Amino acid sequence: MGRAVHRAAAFFEEILKHGKKKVINGGDNGDYTKVENRRVVRRHLARERSGFLAEKCKDRDKYRCQVCRMTFEEIYGHIGRDFAEAHHKIPLAKIGKKIDSSLDNLITVCSNCHRMLHQMKGEADDVKRLKRMLRR
Repeated sequence: MGRAVHRAAAFFEEILKHGKKKVINGGDNGDYTKVENRRVVRRHLARERSGFLAEKCKDRDKYRCQVCRMTFEEIYGHIGRDFAEAHHKIPLAKIGKKIDSSLDNLITVCSNCHRMLHQMKGEADDVKRLKRMLRR
């Protein structure tokens, strides 16, 4: 069995042993703000994204952030080689329906710029606006 299977089995054994509420919520004391590294079961909807398109995007842009122009390899050396993130210029949630995404809607960004883009309004001109902010 694989490592993930062993971890899942151990988690469910813990639930059976201690009860679902104690394992998932971190105990009976109700003070969850101090609990770290606890195991939780999460259920949520996620939009599927194409890993193939993301890799094509990063290859196209040579893993260079299209906002701040850095590459992780320039900063961190070999460990940062071929590391970057792909960002949808128009968020899939704004489109609202199932679509066939394309490279035209993807841009390569570093982690910092990616987080800042997600702080913005999700508009088509967010990349240009963030570039202007960096130049100030």
